[in-house]
Amino acid sequence: MSIKQALSIASVASVAMLALGLQGLAGQDLSVTTMDVGTGEPLANVGVSIQQGDRVVRVRTDDAGQATVALAVGETVIHAERAGYVGRKSNGDAEVRVRIAKEGQSAVSVELVRAAIIEGRVLDAVGRPIEGAQVAPFVLAYDETGRQGPEYLDAVQTNDLGRFRLNRLPEGEIGLRVEPARETVSSGHLIAPMFFPGELSIERAELVVTRSGSTVRVPDTILRSVTGGAVSLRIVNETSEAPIPDSVELSYRRLAEGGTPRWLTGRQEWEQFRVERLLPGQYSFTVSFATPSGIAKGVQVVTVPSAGEVSLIIPVRAEVEVRGRVVAMGGNGVADAVSLSGLTLRLVDREDVRIHRTLISDEAGALTPLGTGALVEGRRYRVEIGAVPEGMYVAGVFQDDDDILPTGLNVTSQAAVVLEIALAGPLGVVQGIVRDASGRPVPGAVVVLAPFEPRAGYRVEAVRTWSDGSFEFRSRPGEYGLLSWRDVPSNAYLNPEFVARYSRKSVGIELRPAERLSATLEIIEY
Repeated sequence: MSIKQALSIASVASVAMLALGLQGLAGQDLSVTTMDVGTGEPLANVGVSIQQGDRVVRVRTDDAGQATVALAVGETVIHAERAGYVGRKSNGDAEVRVRIAKEGQSAVSVELVRAAIIEGRVLDAVGRPIEGAQVAPFVLAYDETGRQGPEYLDAVQTNDLGRFRLNRLPEGEIGLRVEPARETVSSGHLIAPMFFPGELSIERAELVVTRSGSTVRVPDTILRSVTGGAVSLRIVNETSEAPIPDSVELSYRRLAEGGTPRWLTGRQEWEQFRVERLLPGQYSFTVSFATPSGIAKGVQVVTVPSAGEVSLIIPVRAEVEVRGRVVAMGGNGVADAVSLSGLTLRLVDREDVRIHRTLISDEAGALTPLGTGALVEGRRYRVEIGAVPEGMYVAGVFQDDDDILPTGLNVTSQAAVVLEIALAGPLGVVQGIVRDASGRPVPGAVVVLAPFEPRAGYRVEAVRTWSDGSFEFRSRPGEYGLLSWRDVPSNAYLNPEFVARYSRKSVGIELRPAERLSATLEIIEY
């Protein structure tokens, strides 16, 4: 993030008070120090942005590597940037997230390291340099379901000699995805995107080990040609109604690395056609259209071989209706007074996140559709609940007598899906503080509350510590493990295998309704 003007510390404080102190909330002075980890010394002239909500203050550190800003109470994101440096996170971000306490003064350190560099060259199969190829570095991270996959960093293009230089990389293991500037086709052959050193699949890619402040010169990446595959499609309308003219939409995408959808339009005879020049891999084909009665949709996933053709039939059926209600289990006073409106239910296809349906509850607890989207017969959906009323938790999402919250929704017919979301309360409270090995509080640390109960599915909660190192969870009763890291890759704590590696360092608790527990955690260095 570019900082265009250096401000003195005195003027920074006044600007910050104007930008962030408008709500009249008691806050504190936050002292930010930027450190060069390699030398152990403060780092001067670093651009720092401090954000609370939609308000941002931009400053530069002084000769002592410090800047002081007056802030309001609340969640705060601090980002630092200087040419030739990156942060210590696995993706190179120099970012610290803290929650500003009600009063007092706090200090936060943002650690930066010299950037690593990767240099290399991209050639075709006969050794000629490829100009304009995009070289995208990536680190392995986690998505919102806890599955591991690539997180791409800033890409560069090769020059006329096929050379590239990536000069803002973190220390660690870096993958490279190389894609030609344009699709090249010759006699049915495609110049395909490749992963270093020349693999079509990310599973076979080699990772490059980088070191802070050092340059790695990698062997040439070869973009070789592959024989494209084809899919012959036949779309079967099973709705008994003709599509409304101009409402038919058909798209496909390669599922590997979350490929971008391609839309097939302008076809008069849309019921049957052929898609050619497809890279080998798994594809999701989606068809939808409007009828006088509503929306119809069909989805099929198919594996396309190299130099081969597959036939695919996509049945299109009326969308599956979803309805239901939210109920509060009574008997505790909390449930009796709770408002049932505003809770959201989101059903997301396990294979293709573009397929989803969202519903929202009204004041009586009835679930009604929100926005567009449709459920498709024959698909499995992940169940996500949002905006749970304060003081309550989701005891289960029931289809008939089965709780589908841990396992997901399996749509097996055209029959309407009827769900009941059961809320219960009161919550238990877990408070505590995170300290480092020397006993000092750690602001901005990631604290995770991971349930032990297998039937509950793998659902975790995570918060950041306040500026004084404290944290708080308000959670459903159950058995949990508490862990804390200074930082981890995005969503890593949603992956059971990742958390299991640190299970011996967790603090076990049993939380009961309305109970208040306290715990002291020692930071885990990732």
